[in-house]
Amino acid sequence: MRERDIDRAVQGCTAAHRRLAGHIGSLHEVGDLDATQASLLPGWTIAHVLAHLAANAESHVRVLEGAERGEVLDQYEGGSEARSAAIEAGSRLDVAALVGAVVDSMARLESAWGRAAERAWDGRWRSPLGPEFTIGELPFRRWREVEMHHHDLGLTGFGIDDWSPEYVKRELALRSIEWTSRHPMGLTSLPAAAMRLSPPMRLAWLMGRAVPPGLEPVRFG
Repeated sequence: MRERDIDRAVQGCTAAHRRLAGHIGSLHEVGDLDATQASLLPGWTIAHVLAHLAANAESHVRVLEGAERGEVLDQYEGGSEARSAAIEAGSRLDVAALVGAVVDSMARLESAWGRAAERAWDGRWRSPLGPEFTIGELPFRRWREVEMHHHDLGLTGFGIDDWSPEYVKRELALRSIEWTSRHPMGLTSLPAAAMRLSPPMRLAWLMGRAVPPGLEPVRFG
């Protein structure tokens, strides 16, 4: 079962990689990708989001290769400060270099997935916040990063309704459980207003990407 879940996440994320690469590549080719514009994430430009997507892919390669050697590595060498510095530095690249960095990093990650030995998926890695997780969780986590941040770019041609239906289904199940776990006993289901939403919009609310009428913003932490 675990192997099947990993394979499905790898396949789903690979498809999301293709959508992202095709989208930003085609916009760049026609000169319609201005990375200096604001993204949908407060304080981040499109360049910041692209730099993060590239750095995130490289971090997954790093910890996966570490697991192959029997090591438990921090996701980002140098921790959260180094991660932020790398994103800031990457955001200053020109748009061609940014697009290239995103596409190349995705290819390296997919290659690392393809050659990973079975034992590597049982390895562990440390998140920037400290907790350890299994390597086997990484493909779905990467899938989340790509789907969410593709939306966060705020580019014409990709919105919440373009998220993969399988991704939405899997993430909705996880986020719904998380939401109920943070609320009083007895409140075991999402609000009626949330249940009337389409699955992508419900997920957008749960992920802090939208505040539909009749609902409060979802708070994290």
